[in-house]
Amino acid sequence: MGWGSCEYGVLGLGSAYQYGGISVPSPKQIGTDSNWEKINCGFWHSLAIKSDGSLWAWGANWCGQIGDSTTIDKVIPKKIGKDTNWIEISGGYLHTSAIKSDGTLWAWGDNSTGQLGDGTFDYRTIPVQIGIENKWKKIYCGSYYTIAYKSDKTYWSWGNNDESQLADGTTIKRNFPVLTGIDSNLYIIKCGVDYTTSIHKDGSLWVWGKYYNSTRADGTNCDKISPVKINTNNDFSKTFSGLSLHSFSIKADGTLWAWGNNSSSQLGITA
Repeated sequence: MGWGSCEYGVLGLGSAYQYGGISVPSPKQIGTDSNWEKINCGFWHSLAIKSDGSLWAWGANWCGQIGDSTTIDKVIPKKIGKDTNWIEISGGYLHTSAIKSDGTLWAWGDNSTGQLGDGTFDYRTIPVQIGIENKWKKIYCGSYYTIAYKSDKTYWSWGNNDESQLADGTTIKRNFPVLTGIDSNLYIIKCGVDYTTSIHKDGSLWVWGKYYNSTRADGTNCDKISPVKINTNNDFSKTFSGLSLHSFSIKADGTLWAWGNNSSSQLGITA
């Protein structure tokens, strides 16, 4: 199902919804297929994996982030290549990263800050393999950067780093994966616009990167070049970093918490 803005075909509902400020105020079914398994959204494009392992994408395609070898927007879901072993997918502002069942890492789209991790700054219109490693397990795309971790409990970062969003202790841009840390307790990572939140298995919440409208949630107004622990009760279970400079987390007791930009009431609070 899809709803909201239809610009650039991001909802996959066809050309009738593509332009003209048309939006869909309630959920609308996308096509008739019933074998969708995973879904992820970039800023202007959408991505999905079906139960047969095939990869699909639609929406804006200015930098090839759809992955179909063109830069033409797609107003309905388009199958990307012939492979049927995709298991993880994530979209950034104008780039995409994905993992196959064999543990290999792939990326495509905008690469102006090295966010694809292939050692270049050239954009790609089809999936290209990143390195030769086959231990990749999870992938997370931020606005112009990417974070991933492997089955050996190491986690890696690359792309734009001017706001310390890579958490490598520097502000140096990286166009290839750089080892950020080794942490067997790392549970969830979510990337936003130049900042990241994560949760460890002990329930602790951590943030790093750019300070935007209190996105840090640590009571300060400065960027963080390495992860900073936010809570003392270690009671968080889920987290999400939005592309509108806001974040949400759920505690073990089921309560929902939010912080950051609230200019469009995206936090769901009145004060």
